Amino acid sequence: MSRVHDRELGRDIAIKELISRGHLSEVRFLREALITARVEHPSIVPVYEAGRWADGTPFYAMKLVSGRPLRDLIAERRNVDERLGLLHHVIAVADAIAYAHGRNIIHRDLKPSNVIVGDFGETVVIDWGLAKDLTRDEESTTGGGSFRTNRDEGLTSIGSVLGTPAYMAPEQERGEAVDQRADVYAIGAMLWELCSLQKLPPSYAGQRRRVLHRVGIDNDLIAIIEKALDPVPERRYPEAGALAADLKAFKSGARIAARSYSPFGMLAHWTRRHRALAVSVAAIVVVAIAASMFYVRSVAIERDRADAALERVEATNNNLAHERAVAIEQRNALILAQATAALESDPTRALEWLKTYPVDGADWDRVQVIAADAHSRGVARHILPSMSQTISISPDGKTLLTAGPHDLVQVWDLTTGSRLHWTRFDGEVTAAMIAPDGNTIAIGGRGGDVVRWSPASDRRTLLGNLDGGALYVAFHPMAKCSLRRACIQSPSGT
Repeated sequence: MSRVHDRELGRDIAIKELISRGHLSEVRFLREALITARVEHPSIVPVYEAGRWADGTPFYAMKLVSGRPLRDLIAERRNVDERLGLLHHVIAVADAIAYAHGRNIIHRDLKPSNVIVGDFGETVVIDWGLAKDLTRDEESTTGGGSFRTNRDEGLTSIGSVLGTPAYMAPEQERGEAVDQRADVYAIGAMLWELCSLQKLPPSYAGQRRRVLHRVGIDNDLIAIIEKALDPVPERRYPEAGALAADLKAFKSGARIAARSYSPFGMLAHWTRRHRALAVSVAAIVVVAIAASMFYVRSVAIERDRADAALERVEATNNNLAHERAVAIEQRNALILAQATAALESDPTRALEWLKTYPVDGADWDRVQVIAADAHSRGVARHILPSMSQTISISPDGKTLLTAGPHDLVQVWDLTTGSRLHWTRFDGEVTAAMIAPDGNTIAIGGRGGDVVRWSPASDRRTLLGNLDGGALYVAFHPMAKCSLRRACIQSPSGT
């Protein structure tokens, strides 16, 4: 790999060329260039051009990514808490590989040294030299025998077995045919490296769990790692997208698909997500019980001394039922109070509270009144992920545009609540608008760039730059959605 300067466009790029010439080497090299060019994703380095030098040596040019391997960042962190701070990079790797899996392409050599963390925090998966298109027959390999070298993450073995042994799935190490689940195993091995100071995971599942429990890893993350590292391919995640979904759910505090929750586990999970509320409910119950106990004790003292022993026994039995009733009443009252408080500002949240109220509660009629009031105020049909206040809706009312946080622009289907398209803007987004035809989007940034984006083709065109940043973008009414003209406002009033 060489760093060169593109004199025509005035930029530095990377050139990869085949050093050792040979028919099989050229076939692999060409396959790598073609596959890398096909997987166009923000976390996969784009290919600019391919060809041959004057002497016939094949090469291809691609974007130059300035950064450091994830392997070095892991090595710098000496404890698990610091390493877990790199989890978002592994999630980005899973997202990129999920994109490739959706196109029937597997990487087969995922490892921290093949993941570059850029100077601006971007995560890029590199080195697709062992990638395979599952829709085509693999070329025959040279070299005899199975892999016999030491398990060293820095060496990619070429022969009957392809990949890096430290991150190989068992079936890949045995030289068997592999699919998307081999990449899932490699991502699981990277997760293990973040969560444990041991290089390689033990082969026995019980021992792996003990190691992770000992360093304080959350049960949900342990379940994700166990499913990804399962030696039986059928028990792993079927592809990287399912693994990425569980990792994102874990990061957000939601329940994951890899784990079955017992009632106690669900309660513990809810308590972790709503710690402040759980403490408040517990405090109210404790205060109610303490007040009840004090009252019963005061009454018992005033009773006839002759019947004190019998009355204390009866009081104990009555007190248990009373305490339970008081606790339930306090909890139900808290639910109604929370729902009522949320009704004005967030009717959807109010309905979520009412769903936790028991149907046999004393104030069920009031619950129905509050629910009807919430529906009359309007509740959300879908709850989208966190977003900024920059929002645009298509003229037909079926598509929602959200800009933010920071550089993320997303297009949502308001009928299903699913995300249709997304892209990342080079800089913080300050303005965005959907064209009248619903097929084109204008994006303005704090740095002043104004870009036209066509989500269907994922094509972006720079329209211009404003000093001081773009605060507002809108489509000119005479442009007829061609976006040849657009109205743009900057802090200077332009």
